Amino acid sequence: MNYFEKYKDCLLYIDSYWDKIIHKPTKKQINDNVIHIPFCYITPNDKKFNFIYYWDTFFMFRGLMGTKREWVIKDMVDNFTYLLDRYHIIPNFNSYASTGRSQPPFFSSMILDTYYTSLHSDNFWKKPIYFFGKMLGKSIVNKTWLKRAIQRAKREYELVWMDPANLYHHRVDGYGLSRYGDRDIGYAHTSE
Repeated sequence: MNYFEKYKDCLLYIDSYWDKIIHKPTKKQINDNVIHIPFCYITPNDKKFNFIYYWDTFFMFRGLMGTKREWVIKDMVDNFTYLLDRYHIIPNFNSYASTGRSQPPFFSSMILDTYYTSLHSDNFWKKPIYFFGKMLGKSIVNKTWLKRAIQRAKREYELVWMDPANLYHHRVDGYGLSRYGDRDIGYAHTSE
């Protein structure tokens, strides 16, 4: 009996569960605490959370890579880019209450996962991209997207992790980095 036959029930359950935690973007605010995000997104589970979580997403990427749902990886990176552009930080989760703190910086790793996944997938980009009426090749689209995403990762590093404006309280001594970008002192003590 091969692996897929032996674990068929478990693998089918996991495969079907992705449909429960991949969501379409909301057209309006769900409530006053949830920050609208413009692209499809994944949540850690289907019952308790309606938020995207920064570092949880990195681990969910690993489960999505190589599946028919890997397209959501790019949407999630684009959601984090949106949050970084708008709030100058990738918050712990997409809540106004979380815009003063982040989580360990996995953004550049998520970008690389997205780029490498796109290189090996024929159906990764949801729709063809045109420039002056000509459809762009996969290589051009990938590199253009990668360049834009890496610029945002550098921005996160400079704004949040190097913290030139001294917005974040915790610093990693000897390296000049802020630790998890936490502006909320009480939160850091309870989470640690």
